[in-house]
Amino acid sequence: MGWNRLSSLRVRLIAICFLVVVPAFGVTYFTFKHERKHMLGELKTNAVRNANLVAADENRKIEEARNFLVTLSRSPAVRSPESRSCSDAMAELLKRYPQYRNIGIADPAGNVVCSAVPPPGPVNVSDREYFRRAMETREFSVCVYQVGRISNRPGIMTAYKLPDANDRLRGVVFAALDTEEFGQIGRDAGESLPNGAALTKIDASGAILGRYPTEAGLVGKAFPDMDAVRPLLAKGGGLAAGKSGGGTPFLFAVAKVPNTLIGRDVFAVVGIPESVIFAELDTHTRRDMAVLGSGIAAALFLVWLSSGYFVVRPVQALLRATHRVAEEDAEIRIGPPYDKGELGELAKGFDRMTAAIVGRRAERERAREALMLSENNYRSIVRNSPLGIYRVTPGGKFLMVNPALVEMLGYESEGELLNANMDRDIYVKADERQGILKKYAGRNQASSLVLKLDWNRKDGAILHVRASGTAVRDENGAIDYYEVFVEDETERQALERKFLHSQRMEAVGRLAGGVAHDFNNLLSVILGYGEILLDRSKNDSDERSKLEEIKRSAGRAADLTRQLLAFSRKQVFELKVVDLNDVVTDARKMFQRLIGEDIELTLNLSSDIGFVKIDPGQFEQVIMNLVVNARDAMPRGGKLAIETHRAEFAEPQAYLNGEVNMPPGSYVRVSVTDTGCGMDEETLKRIFDPFFTTKEAGKGTGLGLSTSYGIVKQSGGFIWASSRPGKGTSIRIFLPRIEEKTDAAAIRAAAAPPARGSETILVAEDDAAVRNVIREFLESYGYKVLTAGSPFEALRVAGAHNGLIQLLVTDVVMPGESGVQLADRITRAWPQEKVLFISGYSADAISVHGVLKEGIFFLPKPFTKEVLAKKVREVLDS
Repeated sequence: MGWNRLSSLRVRLIAICFLVVVPAFGVTYFTFKHERKHMLGELKTNAVRNANLVAADENRKIEEARNFLVTLSRSPAVRSPESRSCSDAMAELLKRYPQYRNIGIADPAGNVVCSAVPPPGPVNVSDREYFRRAMETREFSVCVYQVGRISNRPGIMTAYKLPDANDRLRGVVFAALDTEEFGQIGRDAGESLPNGAALTKIDASGAILGRYPTEAGLVGKAFPDMDAVRPLLAKGGGLAAGKSGGGTPFLFAVAKVPNTLIGRDVFAVVGIPESVIFAELDTHTRRDMAVLGSGIAAALFLVWLSSGYFVVRPVQALLRATHRVAEEDAEIRIGPPYDKGELGELAKGFDRMTAAIVGRRAERERAREALMLSENNYRSIVRNSPLGIYRVTPGGKFLMVNPALVEMLGYESEGELLNANMDRDIYVKADERQGILKKYAGRNQASSLVLKLDWNRKDGAILHVRASGTAVRDENGAIDYYEVFVEDETERQALERKFLHSQRMEAVGRLAGGVAHDFNNLLSVILGYGEILLDRSKNDSDERSKLEEIKRSAGRAADLTRQLLAFSRKQVFELKVVDLNDVVTDARKMFQRLIGEDIELTLNLSSDIGFVKIDPGQFEQVIMNLVVNARDAMPRGGKLAIETHRAEFAEPQAYLNGEVNMPPGSYVRVSVTDTGCGMDEETLKRIFDPFFTTKEAGKGTGLGLSTSYGIVKQSGGFIWASSRPGKGTSIRIFLPRIEEKTDAAAIRAAAAPPARGSETILVAEDDAAVRNVIREFLESYGYKVLTAGSPFEALRVAGAHNGLIQLLVTDVVMPGESGVQLADRITRAWPQEKVLFISGYSADAISVHGVLKEGIFFLPKPFTKEVLAKKVREVLDS
């Protein structure tokens, strides 16, 4: 395969690994050089230290010689230097101080007159340096190394003045230091030297003055390696390399001995074999290099072996697969399983690439087939898009349309729509499009324009669309055609309108709930006193007719309040299980009176519709509102049909422009259908809006249908309308069907006139006028009435009353405590007492007090005397 070439992946990996470890060798070599330099510095420092030790040792010996001579010059033995006794005394001292070669005295002329060593004859030392210096300075003097004329042995000559009693110079006393003794270097210096090293003391001429380790016969001889160290003597010290007599490489460290007393330069030379100096360093370096080399060799070997499996093998597989792909075999795959790491990812990427190649080939093949089969050469995304897409010329001629646009506009085919013209057939206003084109004609930017437009469907329906498009220009910059995307927003706008409708209802409902309490209290007083005055007036008096008008007006005001609460679904309901057929039948006479004789009323009531749970009075109001609207839609007469049917639905039912509102289930359907003038689409969308009316000013409040809508929704039902101009209107109401049985006896009792009573009733009402009206109402039916303006007063009145109180009539919301809290206190104190709650608040305001729960008696304000009497009797008899 040629993997041994330098360009192979394996060789390159080995080279990279080698390059990675080269710095390790460099670091090792740098460490070796640094340590070698450090050791040489220590060698030089050691030579200076040894030179100081040599100087100290030498000066100590010379100082000892000086002290010896000073003492000797004062000794009695030297008073008669020419006598035999002087020489004997000197000989005796020489024995005692063996470090000296000779001790003697010379007269001022230099003649030796006393000597420990007998001279061979007359000896004159006047030419000797030590003698002249002592005579001239009259101080201690020391001379360089020389051979004595008496002892004939080398030594270091020292001398000191010899004064007489009058301090006149009588000559000098001298002593010759043994050079062997002087040449001995102390152990402190020698023991710091490594094995094989030597410390030599020489003078500037190279004469050996001393050595450690001691070697006999060297003192006085020339230093053998003078050629190596001579350049360093002039500089006062340093390092030099040389070879011994046997050719062994040596390093010499030279340091000048400081403050020598012998009168000339003396140097300490440390000679160490290079093998000794760097032995340990070389050993460590060789060991480190060997370990590093072995590790690198092992690593490179492992790289060589592992790269074959982990790198070369997958790369070869990729290479073979690549050759297959080059030969147009895109079905080849590397795995799975895949290797881990980047090569595994590369293999996955290769497989994804080949899969993509196969996919693209298949896609190109499909595209080629599609191009061959499609005569319009359109992409599938255009044809299958839920948005309408088209191309149109500035003149309004379609060049291309997609199926979504065809379906949106209600045409049979693309060909039919292509024959239509945008200005003439599509836009509701024919000149609107040309105005838009003129307005944006000067725009050159590529961003699309977004417009909201009204279009005509083929069937005449109006579409509300949102269009965005760009102009496509020819090579001269003129607009060739427009590419436009269209979204049908008709349903969304309908939902927006419904949302706004619900918001308006909520706003009016909040307003109605806010004023209901005070308004109902006022109406209770007006209606109550109106009834009281009517009972007291004469039947044919003018005053009675006025009172009846006041009562009717107050009743209409009460109805208006109920309607406001009803359409906002805040009316208080008294739910009962009823048969809708009974409700419609009982109200038939009233319906007939409302519509007049020129409208034919037909009831078509199915017998198996079952039961619903509603407030019968409220639902009667719903039907009455629908009947009144139907009457107003037929001013010249017509037909009105009220039908009931049982309806079963397994799927959700869609009404009102396709909105799904009603869940599946069992329902009772009530339909009110007329043959009147009907409504257009815009009017039909708003019929349930509060205060919306098509009647003349002063002839309608706009609350009839919105009230019906609220009552039906609050009863858990659904209401829809369908109408066409000139074709009449049909209102359909669906109420959930239940299995409970109707309470016919309770309904008959509610229809019977109220009975009188004699029980004692406690009325708790914070509004004094309402409280007085209720009192007069109940007293007119024979009841004994106690009144209180607050819960605390009611408790006081009840406690002060001696007899039995059968009923508490209390307002729900009062200052201090609520009516519910008052009733709780009363019934705990007098368990036999029953409670009737009254209130002018809306249902949501009083529901928090729990008075609308089943089994609790409640009567909403305003109410008539008869309604109150019936309710009181119902509670007392329960």
